[in-house]
Amino acid sequence: MAILNQRDYKLGRARLAELKNALGRAAVVDDLASHLSAEITDARREAIRAEAKRLEDEIAAFEELQSSGEAAKELSTDDLGMLPIVARVARRLSQRDLADRVEVSEQQIQRYESDRYGSISLSRYKKILEILGVELQSRLKPSWSDSQTTEKSTRFELELDYPLISEIRKNNWVQLPKNVSKDKAAQLLATYIAGGTELGRGRSLHRRQIRYDDINDSLTETALAIWQARVLQQASIQRHKLKAKFNIIDTSWLSKLAKLSRHLDGPPRAIEFLRECGIILVIVPHLPHTRLDGAAMLLADGTPVIALTLRHDRIDSFWFTLFHECAHVCLHFNHGLDSGFIDDMDVDVGEDRTEERNADLFALSALIPEEVWETAPARFSKSPNLIRQLADKLGIHPAIVVGRIQKERGDYRTFNDLLGRGTVRSLLSDQLTEPRT
Repeated sequence: MAILNQRDYKLGRARLAELKNALGRAAVVDDLASHLSAEITDARREAIRAEAKRLEDEIAAFEELQSSGEAAKELSTDDLGMLPIVARVARRLSQRDLADRVEVSEQQIQRYESDRYGSISLSRYKKILEILGVELQSRLKPSWSDSQTTEKSTRFELELDYPLISEIRKNNWVQLPKNVSKDKAAQLLATYIAGGTELGRGRSLHRRQIRYDDINDSLTETALAIWQARVLQQASIQRHKLKAKFNIIDTSWLSKLAKLSRHLDGPPRAIEFLRECGIILVIVPHLPHTRLDGAAMLLADGTPVIALTLRHDRIDSFWFTLFHECAHVCLHFNHGLDSGFIDDMDVDVGEDRTEERNADLFALSALIPEEVWETAPARFSKSPNLIRQLADKLGIHPAIVVGRIQKERGDYRTFNDLLGRGTVRSLLSDQLTEPRT
């Protein structure tokens, strides 16, 4: 339950009304484009419906907890950080009420609750529980074995080789001694993966959400799990830089994002712009045994995360992959995004991969509207001037037009000089640089 105070409760109810209003409109994608297919429109509607259902459940849980009041005998949480918050709501106390009883400021209680009491001293934590009338009982489980103490670090069966170990050590993602054995490295990396997974909302490597050919290769699966853990870790570190909360109803920001591509420093601008939209964009290089281009997932608090590897150092690749992952956020928020999407954009998706096919179509339309593309002379021309004219008309980089032409024609040599090869990584070098040991 994420709603834990009256302010969030009021905001939640107002937000729910907005979501229901959006679902009631004739076209839930009015703000995006009328040319999107019915299938994509349905996916947008389902994403908003799923968000409304999640919010309804949180509101109902808050109301139920409040109504239980003094009759509550047990609090339904095993999280010690959540315990005082749930108890406060059950006692029908506001944050100010609790602050007065603890003799601290209301802002201090707000800080405690925002980080789930992670920064509080033990003595003050015990005092708050006493004020709230909460008893903690310790008891031994009837069955126990030593294997349970290492369950967290052995949840993953990892296969490693020394190129993978060497790259992780070079990037300084995990402290791996130079003479480390594979077994010891596997233990350390399993703990790293488990820690990263806890930062996300869903399970690591949900197979249905992977756009990949050779996932049955165990080395590839290990590398993907480590990479995803790194993404979640980096996103969690950058969480404080967000300037807004993501709004699933609004897609007007997509056209603004596309127009950033025309700037020489478009990729760095995109990172800052997405923070204003409530989305974290991180750059995490792919590892050996992977051919990753991007991913979309959620942090545990529901913040959307997009990750790019810059495997193909081209402007067209950067923007299409970015918009493909933005499509997952817009189409699958709380409806698949919690499990995460991990993408190799070189893989052609079949009819059975509805989510990926819709994300491709969504990205194409958001960058170049279909009605414009179908009648554009540049689509069939051999003249770079027509490409530049179309790009200028749309306010986007010519490389985006060239990338679509190459994909459609199946000719990856045409207009190569307009693709912006070798430019993106240098623009984002500060995002790619990892501290070395």
